[in-house]
Amino acid sequence: MKKLTALILLFSAITAFAVNAQETNAVLSNKYYVQAKAAENKKDFSNAIQLLEKSIQYNPNNDEAFYLLAHLTGMTFEGHPSNFNKATEYEMRSANLGNQKAKENLSSAKLAGLIDASDDEIIQARSEIEAALINQPRDRKIYSLLALIISYESGLVEFRDLNKAEYYANQLMGLPLTQEQKNSFALNCFYLSLGYMVGTLKEKRQPQKSFQWMKVAADWGLKEANYNLSDMYFYGYGTLVDYEKSYQAIKKGDQLEWQLGSLRKKHIFPFIYTTLFYLTRR
Repeated sequence: MKKLTALILLFSAITAFAVNAQETNAVLSNKYYVQAKAAENKKDFSNAIQLLEKSIQYNPNNDEAFYLLAHLTGMTFEGHPSNFNKATEYEMRSANLGNQKAKENLSSAKLAGLIDASDDEIIQARSEIEAALINQPRDRKIYSLLALIISYESGLVEFRDLNKAEYYANQLMGLPLTQEQKNSFALNCFYLSLGYMVGTLKEKRQPQKSFQWMKVAADWGLKEANYNLSDMYFYGYGTLVDYEKSYQAIKKGDQLEWQLGSLRKKHIFPFIYTTLFYLTRR
């Protein structure tokens, strides 16, 4: 009986020690995570990464630490090239631990074609992102909208749905974007225009919409869009013929690239006309 009591007491002591150790590790993990967040806010990213690595050593179930580590590992800064594969690995760890933001990021990456995924996985990712849009904060909503536009305009998994791509593009236009996001959106608008230009198995060609989105792409700074916009004004595709606007659109492009590059061959008639137009106005 005494031996049994002693064993019970020993087991209780070991269990208590293990529980205390886990609690201590959780406290230390959170401590390093808080310090990492402070370092991130100061843009001391290298130190933040080191602190996060300590955080997950003490608590391998710290989903927020894995999430932030994924974000910083995917960044490029002095002395630290971006490591997309490692960042994806951390993102998956965070998602597997139940982090909703990590799950949404992975879904967006699948839609954008950044992560290999089956057709079923992409369909599921699309549904998850659309369902999450309502409650997402603005910065996360921007990335989700970009991913959805790419998905619907590129025809991933199924036929293109240009109407849905346009629907999400219109939502994105009213949001404040970084320069990188603006560049991405301009390219999305460019391909949306091309989609309306050639049509799909579901939809006929729509010249007016093609012109509308090519103009948006050009207004947002995409050079190639300016050349195509010049063609549209020149030939009256989706708009009225306007040689003056055709000339102005070409002027917004890179003149040296225009004069010496292969783009001139693709837009030969507007090039000849606008060159003459320019010479007569000197």
